[in-house]
Amino acid sequence: MAILSLGMKAQTHVVRIADIEVYPQYLDEYIKMGKEIAATSIREETGVVCLFPCQLKEDSTRFRIVEIYASPELTATI
Repeated sequence: MAILSLGMKAQTHVVRIADIEVYPQYLDEYIKMGKEIAATSIREETGVVCLFPCQLKEDSTRFRIVEIYASPELTATI
């Protein structure tokens, strides 16, 4: 859990990190679907502040996704 100070008021956000490995034969499909899923999450899921997906430079079959949620209560529905 991260504390983020915004002006005079502090808010509690939840940060989740996913470490994903994809079979090489599914890599293109995973990237395509990942973009769609991330866009849908931002647009439709209550409490999603942002998503930071990244493909690891040293191994193109591995991804790390950082998800930030507005509060612990809002992660229960996801």
